[in-house]
Amino acid sequence: MSARPPQFHVTADLIALTITDGVLQVAVVQRKSDLACIDIERNGIVQEIRRDSEHHWALPGGHVNVNENDIDHAAVRELREETGIEVDVKSLVQVGTYGKLGRDPRSGRTVSVAYLAFQPKIANPNAGSDAKQAKIMSVLELLAEPNRLEFDHETMLIDAIQRVRDMVITTPIATNFCAPEFTLSELREVYEVLWHRAYDKEISHRERQKYASEIREYTSDNYFQLLSSMRVYERITHGMPQLKFELASMSNRALEEKISKIVINDARRQAPKNPAIRERLDPANFARKVVGIPNFIEEVPQSGKRSSLTGTGRPAQLYRRGSAERLDPPLRLRVKKDPPKDAR
Repeated sequence: MSARPPQFHVTADLIALTITDGVLQVAVVQRKSDLACIDIERNGIVQEIRRDSEHHWALPGGHVNVNENDIDHAAVRELREETGIEVDVKSLVQVGTYGKLGRDPRSGRTVSVAYLAFQPKIANPNAGSDAKQAKIMSVLELLAEPNRLEFDHETMLIDAIQRVRDMVITTPIATNFCAPEFTLSELREVYEVLWHRAYDKEISHRERQKYASEIREYTSDNYFQLLSSMRVYERITHGMPQLKFELASMSNRALEEKISKIVINDARRQAPKNPAIRERLDPANFARKVVGIPNFIEEVPQSGKRSSLTGTGRPAQLYRRGSAERLDPPLRLRVKKDPPKDAR
Protein backbone atom coordinates (compact mmCIF):
# COMPACT_ATOMS: atom_id res chain seq x y z
CA MET A 1 0.00 0.00 0.00
CA SER A 2 2.88 2.37 0.73
CA ALA A 3 3.88 2.25 -2.95
CA ARG A 4 0.47 3.48 -4.09
CA PRO A 5 -0.13 7.24 -4.18
CA PRO A 6 -3.01 8.51 -2.03
CA GLN A 7 -6.21 9.13 -3.97
CA PHE A 8 -7.75 11.57 -1.50
CA HIS A 9 -5.92 14.76 -0.61
CA VAL A 10 -6.62 17.42 2.04
CA THR A 11 -5.12 20.86 1.58
CA ALA A 12 -5.27 24.19 3.40
CA ASP A 13 -5.34 27.55 1.60
CA LEU A 14 -5.03 30.97 3.16
CA ILE A 15 -6.43 34.33 2.04
CA ALA A 16 -4.24 37.00 3.66
CA LEU A 17 -5.91 40.39 3.10
CA THR A 18 -4.76 43.93 3.74
CA ILE A 19 -5.76 47.45 2.64
CA THR A 20 -3.08 49.76 1.28
CA ASP A 21 -3.75 53.24 -0.08
CA GLY A 22 -7.44 52.50 -0.52
CA VAL A 23 -6.82 49.24 -2.40
CA LEU A 24 -7.78 45.79 -1.10
CA GLN A 25 -4.79 43.48 -1.55
CA VAL A 26 -3.99 39.81 -0.98
CA ALA A 27 -0.89 37.62 -0.75
CA VAL A 28 -0.41 35.27 -3.72
CA VAL A 29 2.22 32.86 -4.97
CA GLN A 30 3.25 31.31 -8.24
CA ARG A 31 3.86 27.60 -8.14
CA LYS A 32 7.06 26.18 -9.65
CA SER A 33 5.16 23.80 -11.93
CA ASP A 34 5.29 24.55 -15.66
CA LEU A 35 1.57 23.82 -15.79
CA ALA A 36 -1.15 25.98 -14.23
CA CYS A 37 -4.56 24.68 -13.14
CA ILE A 38 -7.04 27.20 -14.54
CA ASP A 39 -10.83 27.24 -14.74
CA ILE A 40 -10.73 28.59 -18.30
CA GLU A 41 -14.48 29.02 -18.82
CA ARG A 42 -15.24 29.79 -15.17
CA ASN A 43 -17.64 26.86 -15.14
CA GLY A 44 -16.05 24.82 -12.34
CA ILE A 45 -13.96 22.62 -14.64
CA VAL A 46 -10.26 23.25 -14.04
CA GLN A 47 -7.73 22.29 -16.72
CA GLU A 48 -3.96 22.09 -16.77
CA ILE A 49 -2.47 24.53 -19.28
CA ARG A 50 0.98 25.94 -19.89
CA ARG A 51 1.79 28.45 -17.17
CA ASP A 52 1.88 32.16 -17.94
CA SER A 53 4.70 33.35 -15.68
CA GLU A 54 3.28 36.87 -15.45
CA HIS A 55 -0.42 36.24 -15.03
CA HIS A 56 -1.09 32.88 -13.35
CA TRP A 57 -1.20 33.03 -9.54
CA ALA A 58 -2.52 31.04 -6.60
CA LEU A 59 -3.38 31.56 -2.96
CA PRO A 60 -0.72 30.24 -0.56
CA GLY A 61 -1.51 26.72 0.55
CA GLY A 62 -0.64 23.07 0.36
CA HIS A 63 -1.18 19.57 1.69
CA VAL A 64 -1.95 18.83 5.31
CA ASN A 65 0.70 16.53 6.74
CA VAL A 66 -0.42 13.18 8.15
CA ASN A 67 1.07 13.97 11.56
CA GLU A 68 -0.20 17.57 11.68
CA ASN A 69 -2.40 18.24 14.70
CA ASP A 70 -4.90 20.54 13.00
CA ILE A 71 -5.70 21.88 9.54
CA ASP A 72 -5.50 25.51 10.64
CA HIS A 73 -1.91 24.90 11.76
CA ALA A 74 -1.22 23.58 8.26
CA ALA A 75 -2.60 26.83 6.80
CA VAL A 76 -0.27 28.92 8.97
CA ARG A 77 2.68 26.67 8.10
CA GLU A 78 2.02 26.82 4.36
CA LEU A 79 1.71 30.60 4.42
CA ARG A 80 5.01 30.87 6.27
CA GLU A 81 6.81 28.37 4.04
CA GLU A 82 5.57 29.83 0.75
CA THR A 83 5.66 33.56 1.55
CA GLY A 84 7.53 34.12 4.81
CA ILE A 85 4.43 35.82 6.24
CA GLU A 86 3.67 34.97 9.86
CA VAL A 87 0.13 34.97 11.25
CA ASP A 88 -1.24 33.81 14.59
CA VAL A 89 -3.25 30.62 14.25
CA LYS A 90 -5.76 32.05 16.75
CA SER A 91 -6.52 34.93 14.39
CA LEU A 92 -7.59 32.68 11.50
CA VAL A 93 -11.20 32.63 10.32
CA GLN A 94 -12.41 29.59 8.42
CA VAL A 95 -14.09 30.61 5.15
CA GLY A 96 -15.30 27.21 3.98
CA THR A 97 -14.48 23.80 2.52
CA TYR A 98 -14.07 23.32 -1.23
CA GLY A 99 -14.25 19.86 -2.75
CA LYS A 100 -16.08 19.84 -6.09
CA LEU A 101 -14.91 17.11 -8.44
CA GLY A 102 -13.66 19.47 -11.13
CA ARG A 103 -11.60 21.77 -8.93
CA ASP A 104 -8.27 19.95 -9.38
CA PRO A 105 -7.42 18.06 -12.60
CA ARG A 106 -4.52 16.17 -11.07
CA SER A 107 -4.71 12.58 -9.85
CA GLY A 108 -7.02 11.75 -6.98
CA ARG A 109 -9.53 14.07 -5.36
CA THR A 110 -8.54 17.15 -3.41
CA VAL A 111 -10.60 18.84 -0.71
CA SER A 112 -9.36 22.21 0.56
CA VAL A 113 -10.19 24.15 3.70
CA ALA A 114 -9.85 27.91 3.15
CA TYR A 115 -8.88 30.32 5.91
CA LEU A 116 -8.88 34.09 6.19
CA ALA A 117 -6.34 36.37 7.87
CA PHE A 118 -6.17 40.16 7.75
CA GLN A 119 -3.92 42.82 9.20
CA PRO A 120 -3.06 46.49 8.58
CA LYS A 121 0.29 45.71 7.05
CA ILE A 122 1.69 42.57 5.44
CA ALA A 123 5.44 42.31 5.08
CA ASN A 124 6.77 41.91 1.56
CA PRO A 125 6.60 38.16 0.96
CA ASN A 126 9.60 36.02 0.06
CA ALA A 127 8.99 32.95 -2.09
CA GLY A 128 9.94 29.67 -0.48
CA SER A 129 9.00 25.99 -0.37
CA ASP A 130 7.42 25.10 -3.74
CA ALA A 131 6.63 28.72 -4.63
CA LYS A 132 8.53 30.31 -7.50
CA GLN A 133 7.30 33.83 -6.71
CA ALA A 134 5.35 35.50 -3.90
CA LYS A 135 3.87 38.97 -3.79
CA ILE A 136 1.05 41.20 -2.58
CA MET A 137 -1.39 42.08 -5.37
CA SER A 138 -4.57 44.08 -5.78
CA VAL A 139 -7.58 41.78 -5.46
CA LEU A 140 -9.21 43.38 -8.48
CA GLU A 141 -6.06 42.99 -10.52
CA LEU A 142 -6.12 39.26 -9.81
CA LEU A 143 -9.78 38.93 -10.73
CA ALA A 144 -9.41 40.61 -14.13
CA GLU A 145 -7.83 39.50 -17.39
CA PRO A 146 -5.14 38.64 -18.25
CA ASN A 147 -4.52 37.56 -14.64
CA ARG A 148 -6.06 34.30 -13.42
CA LEU A 149 -6.12 32.51 -10.10
CA GLU A 150 -5.58 28.76 -10.12
CA PHE A 151 -8.03 26.02 -9.09
CA ASP A 152 -11.15 27.58 -7.49
CA HIS A 153 -9.14 30.23 -5.68
CA GLU A 154 -11.13 33.01 -7.33
CA THR A 155 -14.26 31.67 -5.64
CA MET A 156 -12.40 31.36 -2.33
CA LEU A 157 -11.25 34.96 -2.55
CA ILE A 158 -14.70 36.38 -3.27
CA ASP A 159 -16.22 34.20 -0.53
CA ALA A 160 -13.60 35.46 1.92
CA ILE A 161 -14.50 39.09 1.18
CA GLN A 162 -18.19 38.35 1.78
CA ARG A 163 -17.23 36.76 5.10
CA VAL A 164 -15.26 39.85 6.09
CA ARG A 165 -18.22 42.06 5.17
CA ASP A 166 -20.44 40.03 7.50
CA MET A 167 -17.92 40.14 10.33
CA VAL A 168 -17.21 43.89 10.27
CA ILE A 169 -20.92 44.56 10.85
CA THR A 170 -21.21 42.39 13.94
CA THR A 171 -17.66 42.38 15.39
CA PRO A 172 -14.85 44.95 15.83
CA ILE A 173 -12.71 43.02 13.33
CA ALA A 174 -12.49 46.05 11.00
CA THR A 175 -9.91 47.52 13.39
CA ASN A 176 -7.55 44.69 12.36
CA PHE A 177 -7.09 46.49 9.05
CA CYS A 178 -5.98 49.65 10.89
CA ALA A 179 -2.84 50.56 12.78
CA PRO A 180 -3.08 50.19 16.59
CA GLU A 181 -4.06 53.88 16.71
CA PHE A 182 -6.32 55.20 13.96
CA THR A 183 -8.67 58.01 13.04
CA LEU A 184 -12.37 57.60 12.32
CA SER A 185 -11.73 58.43 8.66
CA GLU A 186 -9.19 55.58 8.46
CA LEU A 187 -11.67 53.16 10.03
CA ARG A 188 -14.41 54.38 7.68
CA GLU A 189 -12.14 53.74 4.69
CA VAL A 190 -12.01 50.05 5.64
CA TYR A 191 -15.77 49.76 5.26
CA GLU A 192 -15.83 51.79 2.04
CA VAL A 193 -13.11 49.66 0.43
CA LEU A 194 -14.75 46.38 1.45
CA TRP A 195 -18.11 47.49 0.06
CA HIS A 196 -16.79 48.42 -3.36
CA ARG A 197 -19.25 46.93 -5.84
CA ALA A 198 -16.40 45.13 -7.61
CA TYR A 199 -16.33 42.56 -4.79
CA ASP A 200 -20.05 41.69 -4.98
CA LYS A 201 -20.64 38.03 -5.81
CA GLU A 202 -23.43 38.73 -8.27
CA ILE A 203 -21.68 41.14 -10.66
CA SER A 204 -20.49 39.92 -14.03
CA HIS A 205 -16.88 39.32 -14.97
CA ARG A 206 -17.20 42.14 -17.51
CA GLU A 207 -18.19 44.60 -14.77
CA ARG A 208 -15.30 43.47 -12.63
CA GLN A 209 -12.94 44.01 -15.56
CA LYS A 210 -14.13 47.60 -15.83
CA TYR A 211 -13.46 48.26 -12.15
CA ALA A 212 -10.03 46.64 -12.48
CA SER A 213 -9.07 49.18 -15.14
CA GLU A 214 -9.65 51.93 -12.58
CA ILE A 215 -7.36 50.20 -10.10
CA ARG A 216 -4.67 49.74 -12.74
CA GLU A 217 -4.79 53.42 -13.68
CA TYR A 218 -4.32 54.32 -10.04
CA THR A 219 -1.63 51.85 -9.02
CA SER A 220 0.45 52.25 -12.19
CA ASP A 221 0.85 55.99 -11.62
CA ASN A 222 4.50 56.96 -11.17
CA TYR A 223 3.72 58.93 -8.04
CA PHE A 224 1.85 56.05 -6.48
CA GLN A 225 4.86 53.83 -7.12
CA LEU A 226 7.20 56.44 -5.64
CA LEU A 227 5.14 56.97 -2.49
CA SER A 228 4.58 53.24 -2.00
CA SER A 229 8.29 52.55 -2.26
CA MET A 230 9.06 54.99 0.55
CA ARG A 231 7.51 52.68 3.21
CA VAL A 232 5.72 55.48 5.03
CA TYR A 233 3.82 55.38 8.32
CA GLU A 234 1.77 58.55 8.77
CA ARG A 235 -1.40 59.16 6.77
CA ILE A 236 -2.47 62.42 5.25
CA THR A 237 -6.15 62.78 6.11
CA HIS A 238 -6.91 66.47 5.72
CA GLY A 239 -4.93 68.70 3.40
CA MET A 240 -4.81 66.01 0.68
CA PRO A 241 -7.66 63.56 1.27
CA GLN A 242 -7.02 61.83 -2.06
CA LEU A 243 -3.39 61.12 -1.30
CA LYS A 244 -2.80 58.70 1.59
CA PHE A 245 0.61 57.23 2.19
CA GLU A 246 3.11 56.55 4.94
CA LEU A 247 6.50 58.05 5.57
CA ALA A 248 9.64 56.02 5.99
CA SER A 249 11.09 55.71 9.47
CA MET A 250 14.09 57.99 9.84
CA SER A 251 16.45 58.65 12.68
CA ASN A 252 16.28 62.39 12.07
CA ARG A 253 12.70 63.60 12.51
CA ALA A 254 13.43 67.05 11.13
CA LEU A 255 14.87 65.55 7.96
CA GLU A 256 11.83 63.31 7.62
CA GLU A 257 9.45 66.28 7.78
CA LYS A 258 11.52 68.29 5.34
CA ILE A 259 11.63 65.50 2.76
CA SER A 260 7.93 64.74 3.21
CA LYS A 261 6.99 68.37 2.54
CA ILE A 262 9.04 68.36 -0.66
CA VAL A 263 7.27 65.20 -1.83
CA ILE A 264 3.86 66.57 -0.85
CA ASN A 265 4.34 69.88 -2.65
CA ASP A 266 5.46 68.06 -5.79
CA ALA A 267 2.76 65.38 -5.60
CA ARG A 268 -0.02 67.91 -4.90
CA ARG A 269 0.02 68.92 -8.57
CA GLN A 270 0.08 65.40 -9.99
CA ALA A 271 -1.37 63.22 -7.24
CA PRO A 272 -3.12 60.04 -8.43
CA LYS A 273 -6.76 59.60 -7.53
CA ASN A 274 -7.88 56.78 -5.31
CA PRO A 275 -9.96 54.06 -6.95
CA ALA A 276 -13.49 55.37 -7.49
CA ILE A 277 -15.85 54.56 -4.64
CA ARG A 278 -19.30 55.36 -5.92
CA GLU A 279 -21.08 54.68 -2.65
CA ARG A 280 -19.42 56.41 0.27
CA LEU A 281 -20.50 56.25 3.88
CA ASP A 282 -21.90 59.38 5.40
CA PRO A 283 -19.00 60.53 7.65
CA ALA A 284 -21.12 62.13 10.37
CA ASN A 285 -23.54 59.20 10.52
CA PHE A 286 -20.67 56.69 10.57
CA ALA A 287 -18.86 58.52 13.38
CA ARG A 288 -22.03 58.81 15.46
CA LYS A 289 -22.84 55.11 15.17
CA VAL A 290 -19.30 53.83 15.71
CA VAL A 291 -18.72 55.97 18.80
CA GLY A 292 -22.18 55.02 20.08
CA ILE A 293 -21.54 51.26 20.09
CA PRO A 294 -20.32 50.32 23.59
CA ASN A 295 -16.64 49.35 23.74
CA PHE A 296 -16.21 49.18 19.94
CA ILE A 297 -13.47 51.79 19.95
CA GLU A 298 -12.05 54.14 22.56
CA GLU A 299 -10.19 57.41 22.44
CA VAL A 300 -6.44 57.24 22.94
CA PRO A 301 -5.83 59.36 26.06
CA GLN A 302 -3.05 61.91 26.21
CA SER A 303 -1.95 61.31 22.65
CA GLY A 304 -1.19 63.90 20.03
CA LYS A 305 -3.96 64.18 17.46
CA ARG A 306 -2.96 63.24 13.94
CA SER A 307 -2.79 66.06 11.40
CA SER A 308 -1.54 66.42 7.87
CA LEU A 309 2.15 67.05 7.45
CA THR A 310 1.38 70.18 5.47
CA GLY A 311 0.19 71.76 8.69
CA THR A 312 -3.29 72.37 7.31
CA GLY A 313 -6.62 70.98 8.43
CA ARG A 314 -7.96 70.26 11.90
CA PRO A 315 -6.13 67.51 13.80
CA ALA A 316 -8.13 64.28 14.08
CA GLN A 317 -8.72 62.39 17.32
CA LEU A 318 -6.96 59.03 17.56
CA TYR A 319 -8.78 55.86 18.59
CA ARG A 320 -7.94 52.25 19.31
CA ARG A 321 -9.92 49.02 19.51
CA GLY A 322 -12.10 48.65 22.59
CA SER A 323 -12.86 45.56 24.66
CA ALA A 324 -16.01 44.43 22.83
CA GLU A 325 -15.94 41.04 21.13
CA ARG A 326 -19.25 41.65 19.33
CA LEU A 327 -20.97 44.86 18.28
CA ASP A 328 -24.22 45.43 20.13
CA PRO A 329 -26.10 46.85 18.38
CA PRO A 330 -24.59 45.78 15.02
CA LEU A 331 -23.22 48.56 12.84
CA ARG A 332 -25.80 49.62 10.25
CA LEU A 333 -24.21 51.43 7.32
CA ARG A 334 -25.80 54.39 5.59
CA VAL A 335 -24.53 55.07 2.09
CA LYS A 336 -23.90 58.62 0.88
CA LYS A 337 -24.27 58.52 -2.90
CA ASP A 338 -21.97 60.65 -5.01
CA PRO A 339 -23.94 63.18 -7.09
CA PRO A 340 -24.24 62.57 -10.85
CA LYS A 341 -21.37 63.92 -12.90
CA ASP A 342 -23.57 66.52 -14.55
CA ALA A 343 -24.59 67.82 -11.12
CA ARG A 344 -21.05 68.41 -9.95
